[in-house]
Amino acid sequence: MSFLTILYLLIIKPLELMFEVIFSISERLVSHPGYAIIILSLSVNFLVLPLYKRADAMQVEERDKENALAAGIEHLKKTFSGDERFMMLQTYYRQNDYSPTHVLKGSVSLFLQIPFFMAAYRLLSSLEVLQGVSFGPIRDLGAPDCMFTVFGFGVNVLPILMTMISIISAVIYTKGMPAKAKVQLFVMAAFFLVFLYNSPSGLAFYWLLNNVFSMVKNIFYKLKRPGYTLAVMSAIAGILIILSSLFKFQYLSRTVNLCILGTALILPLVVYKFKDKLPEIKLKGKEKGNTASFVLGGIFATVLTGLLIPSSVLKASPEEFVDELLFHNPNTYLFYSAFIAAGAFVVWFGFFYILASSPAKRIMSLLIWVVDGVFIMDYMVFGKGLGQINNLLVFDDEVSYDAKIKLINLLCIAVLAAVMVFVFVKLKKIPGVVLLAGIIALAGMSVSNMRYVTEKYNGLTYLRESSDIASLRLSTEGKNVIVIMLDRAAGFLEPSCFYEDPDLARQFDGFTYYPNTISFGCHTKFGATSLEGGYEYTPYALNQRDTETLVDKTNEALKVMPVLFLNNGYDVTVCDPPMANYRWTPDLSIYDDYPEIRTFNTAGKFNDLDISFVEQTEVNRQRNFFCYSIFKVAPVMAQETLYNKGLYNRMERSTDQKSEEDVTLGQTRYDIYTSVGVDSAFLNSYTVLTHLNYITEINESSQDTFLFLENSTPHAPQFLQEPEYIPQEDVDNEAYEIMNQGRYTVDGRELNMAGNNEYMTYQVNMA
Repeated sequence: MSFLTILYLLIIKPLELMFEVIFSISERLVSHPGYAIIILSLSVNFLVLPLYKRADAMQVEERDKENALAAGIEHLKKTFSGDERFMMLQTYYRQNDYSPTHVLKGSVSLFLQIPFFMAAYRLLSSLEVLQGVSFGPIRDLGAPDCMFTVFGFGVNVLPILMTMISIISAVIYTKGMPAKAKVQLFVMAAFFLVFLYNSPSGLAFYWLLNNVFSMVKNIFYKLKRPGYTLAVMSAIAGILIILSSLFKFQYLSRTVNLCILGTALILPLVVYKFKDKLPEIKLKGKEKGNTASFVLGGIFATVLTGLLIPSSVLKASPEEFVDELLFHNPNTYLFYSAFIAAGAFVVWFGFFYILASSPAKRIMSLLIWVVDGVFIMDYMVFGKGLGQINNLLVFDDEVSYDAKIKLINLLCIAVLAAVMVFVFVKLKKIPGVVLLAGIIALAGMSVSNMRYVTEKYNGLTYLRESSDIASLRLSTEGKNVIVIMLDRAAGFLEPSCFYEDPDLARQFDGFTYYPNTISFGCHTKFGATSLEGGYEYTPYALNQRDTETLVDKTNEALKVMPVLFLNNGYDVTVCDPPMANYRWTPDLSIYDDYPEIRTFNTAGKFNDLDISFVEQTEVNRQRNFFCYSIFKVAPVMAQETLYNKGLYNRMERSTDQKSEEDVTLGQTRYDIYTSVGVDSAFLNSYTVLTHLNYITEINESSQDTFLFLENSTPHAPQFLQEPEYIPQEDVDNEAYEIMNQGRYTVDGRELNMAGNNEYMTYQVNMA
């Protein structure tokens, strides 16, 4: 990881994520990227308004200071020269508590624009959702506007309009200021005109809105009661949003969200009207103590969201996060999550803190203390029982909570916040001690998790040695014994599958279906050993041998059939022995004592999309580990929105790695019928089955053969296109499902098709 990458993760990436989340939520809310850009601009500008306001105040302070000292400086420059002038000026500056470096204070607002512009540029210049979408006079938000032509040359109006508004705003803002301040703003306006002239209309439109906001802000500063005027406008907007949501009712959740937004916009006016009657909370204490508490609070949040939560996910199954094509320690992802978290909670929160006034600093110290408490409570207590999570940080089942859990969580947050405010105000030394102890504890647990992940990673060198392509030998004259274990296959679905496809049933003519069977356990490690080795390897029988390790007993079960058939003269082939050496990717070295046994790992060997999927998986994990942490520590009522069906509000970019077939990595399910994208875990196993005819060798001999093949196609449920049951980018099964619901009831027994998981399970079993 280069130094520039670290700077990007610390400074730009947190802003880019904030922009992306706001845009994604807004786009889902208003269903048009043009309106989403407007909401993004307003949201970001209001969020950073205190920052810009303080920066402007610092600029005014610096300018007033310069004006006050100007006469004295001019006198000294005329009176003295050389080293004597330098010494006299330094003395004069020191007497007036001034330094020439203070001139940088006047450029704070200018410097602030750079990271915000870079974040907006990276997002809005590459969003797929903007491509080909019109908005008012803008024909394509994903391309330069080119609204008219002059002498055959297209003229981009938005950058020109943006520059004009910027100049007007600068004229209003710099009225009465020295020429230096005016030149600075005019040069910036010219720079953005040149830089953004050929940029996508969506980006130019966003920056145009920012300039409009800046102009309105400067006009507001000239008003007698700017705060009250702004509160009134906010309340009017809130009322309009509420009325619009009630009269244009679409579905309940959107109406509720819009009403909450509208109410939030009305609150500033209510607070303004009754501020004299509200109780005043006084936070006493030295600023130094508050600063220490604030810094510790930022570090606590960084360690929790950047290290502990992601490392806990990695520790649960390190091998799932190691790919043979990009073979690296999974702890690498923690560098990204940690630096992004540090950028958010230390760098940017710290920057806000540095620019804040003393009362605001005390309030920010209190807020970070309360936020840390809410974070740890939500992570430790709430959001449990969400089911299995895959290596893309997507749960098998949809994340949803009922109203009761949301209400309980809000009440707990309110109670905890009240207690923590009391502790902060009355027991001033406690927060710093608690935060420091918490940082040490969280860091210790994170290091322990990372050591475990590294140990597991160091034991995966065998992955690079198992690269041979399988060849499955059968004979025309000898006996062919084939055992195919379909991990997580559901036998009770077979009647419905055969009912739906009679041709499939005819292909199984001569086979025996045993309906009254059940696995010895609900997980592979409990149920597979008895299938592989018989009744001597049931969970009960294995537990009787309590002096032996589970890995040794599992390996022994995996050898039973291959060794028995080998000793009886069979040509033996074993593919993907599950949990071999207790590894996620089977360790074929357990058969080294039997060199005659041919062993292969087949999963992923025939997935032509694997390279592009692996590259995009890397990008997603580098982003989503931090997003997953925020999802886990957020209030329950916000978790569904932050999770966003496993996308974590990620918007598709034109810079994304795409396969030649233009298939999206990871599947997003919208209902029980439709989805977009394909899961690589499914393709890694499914493509083995589709390539069986290519890797099977049929020899004209009397040699007996034995084949054991494990395949995890049913273990990776996803939506497939019916009735072919094939993976594809866009799946829409609504018409087919409505017309063929009868297949779920066979011989009086009805399958309970309650939701996505049931439909996906049926479809991957059918495949």
